[in-house]
Amino acid sequence: MEEMEEISIESEEESADEFSNIFEDYSSPNYDPDEPIDPKLTNNNSYLWILLWIISFRIKFNLPETATKSLIKFIKLLLSEISNFKFDIFPNSIYMTKKELGLRDDFYSFPTCPKCHKLYNKQEVEDYKENDTNSVMKCWHVEFPNSATRRNHQCQTIWIDLS
Repeated sequence: MEEMEEISIESEEESADEFSNIFEDYSSPNYDPDEPIDPKLTNNNSYLWILLWIISFRIKFNLPETATKSLIKFIKLLLSEISNFKFDIFPNSIYMTKKELGLRDDFYSFPTCPKCHKLYNKQEVEDYKENDTNSVMKCWHVEFPNSATRRNHQCQTIWIDLS
């Protein structure tokens, strides 16, 4: 009986090893927002650590863009008053801060029906054709497709503007 238990435990460990070899670990890296930023690890810019702190502060306290923009402008004003021309190249916007730090927003926008809010692939809407000619797409979303009374009721809203 004990041999059977040992064999089953070993086979479970082997199968776990097989799965760990097949599937990659997509979990997020360990990040502690309370951990202080080491300025020596940043580039040689004397103010890069300040930008990192501002971005970390924004993430930790969920600040809106307007508050972050005001904070960046205040820090630039403060640095320019303290050390005159040394910090003139300090960025004065969130865009320039992200550019300086090498951050970018990776997001995808979807065209949305203005009436029913159905999401569509942008390429699908732009390249829509009827009878091999380019035409304006209509929304074909059915709100309750399993309902007998509303099964054939499509939204049919005409796409005017994709932006």
